[in-house]
Parts: sequence; structure tokens; C-alpha cells
Amino acid sequence: MFRRALLDKEATIHVLPVSNYIDEADMIHGAVYNKKIFFENASTTQIDPLR
Repeated sequence: MFRRALLDKEATIHVLPVSNYIDEADMIHGAVYNKKIFFENASTTQIDPLR
């Protein structure tokens, strides 16, 4: 699940409330990811994965 948070100048984290548009992600156990395919897909969708 992704949450938004703010970090103030004293390095205190303030987690923002959950909105109606956030849902918990499904757990995938034992997933295998192929790094080469990930970077190929990122390139074709013009996403910079190292940004």
C-alpha cells in the first residue's frame, strides 16, 4: 500500500490520511522478476526507472 507523507525541517514524518482512492495491494508470494524485461518495458513506456 502506498501512502503519502511529509518530512518537516526537524525530520519528523507526518503521514497523510488515506483517501478514498487508495486500496491495499494484493500480496504476491514467490514472485520472480526479470530485470531485463523490466527495463525494456520501462524504456518502451518512456519511464526512467533510475530517476
